[in-house]
Amino acid sequence: MVISLYVQGIVYFVLCILCLAPYFVVLKIMISNKSIIQFYSYQIMVHLGIMDIGQFPPSRIFNFITFLLRSFLSSFHISGLA
Repeated sequence: MVISLYVQGIVYFVLCILCLAPYFVVLKIMISNKSIIQFYSYQIMVHLGIMDIGQFPPSRIFNFITFLLRSFLSSFHISGLA
């Protein structure tokens, strides 16, 4: 069971990393295209995209820490903590 949790955690992390590549490409296109960046809606989308990418590392680190705590506490049955 612990092995499957590790595999699930690693697959989840890798999939999240893989989704960043198209995100960067779309943001680069939106920033470099001067005809669409003049619209306020696209400026807001770019700002939201930058903030979303900025939140990626802390949220993934938090998910990884909680994954470790959950898997180790449920595996070793530490009294008083689980």
